Amino acid sequence: MFDQMGSSHLEVRQNSLLYSFIIAIIIGFFVFVLIHFIQRMIQKHRSSAEWIEAHKNLETTRKNVRNLSKKANLSHAEENLLWTVCHNAHCKNIEYLYLDNEVMDVIFKREYQRLAEQNKEELISILFPLRYKLEDLHDKMLFITSTRSLPVGQEFTYVDKDGAKFVLKLTQNDSTGLYLSLPQQLINYGTQPAALDKIMLSFTAKTGISYTLLTRVIRYSTDKEGRSIMVASSSNALKPVQHRMAKRMAFSQRATFSAIKPVKKGKKVKFEVMEKKHPGQFIDISATGCGLVCALPIKTGQLLFIEFSLDNKRHDKAVGIIVSTKKTREGNFFVLHIRFEQIDLHLQNLIYALTYNYIDIKGESADS
Repeated sequence: MFDQMGSSHLEVRQNSLLYSFIIAIIIGFFVFVLIHFIQRMIQKHRSSAEWIEAHKNLETTRKNVRNLSKKANLSHAEENLLWTVCHNAHCKNIEYLYLDNEVMDVIFKREYQRLAEQNKEELISILFPLRYKLEDLHDKMLFITSTRSLPVGQEFTYVDKDGAKFVLKLTQNDSTGLYLSLPQQLINYGTQPAALDKIMLSFTAKTGISYTLLTRVIRYSTDKEGRSIMVASSSNALKPVQHRMAKRMAFSQRATFSAIKPVKKGKKVKFEVMEKKHPGQFIDISATGCGLVCALPIKTGQLLFIEFSLDNKRHDKAVGIIVSTKKTREGNFFVLHIRFEQIDLHLQNLIYALTYNYIDIKGESADS
């Protein structure tokens, strides 16, 4: 009987622990549901037009900067500088203000001018990558994923098998596909894709973001106005064109460049600039690289010493490495895509300021 009683007490204890465990799980579940419900209510409240309107016009706080820093993946130095920019300009809530590119450029231009007057090159070199990251975040908020939303009149670029580029214009967009008018030149060349071929198209949306899409040619037809129309399939897989590491601008200054070769001196390897100089022509430039046209088919991986003048007065120089070489359509010249490996910080900052139109080619402040 003792064994039975002992066994009975043990079972009671075990059952009591089991019931307590079950009750704890139930309470925990309801607490979790309650917290989740409260969070959703808070999120819904903060997403309301009234809440946004009440908070977006408040002056930026340090917390606002921290929140945006996480979204934009800013470095510690960039976050600190963003706070300085907002504090100096008495910005409205930066968590909303960054979506207005025009206002942001006015604010950042003023900060650039302030730093330039104080010769704070290190901070300027942080300012522009910070501006670029905020632009990138802004663009991501505006991404589109389907061609269904594209308006009539949208232009697409098609590259034929010979590398020639043609502009196709959207004349109709519905559930049956994209109706694209063909330029007469493409028809004359006879290089339009065949029906059922898969083709790559690219376009820039009204937001300024560029995309590529893979589509299939369904058929060809003629519209009421007698235009040749290519009907292509709609797509829900638009791919934003990958951003470069810095903003780029067209630039047509002349340049000279020399090869850099590694030379062994005992156990050490030194890099020497070759005496022979070759002529070239810039087609674009950024703070991190450039495009250069020349008559030489130089292989990728070659280091170059480049000499040029940003304003036709300065003597500028940089060391770059060729990341790709492409032959021009005519075949007489080659386009070298170069990444800067060594560049003076002040020169790099000037290029940044030029690409953002904060200064003109003479180095003077550009009109807002």
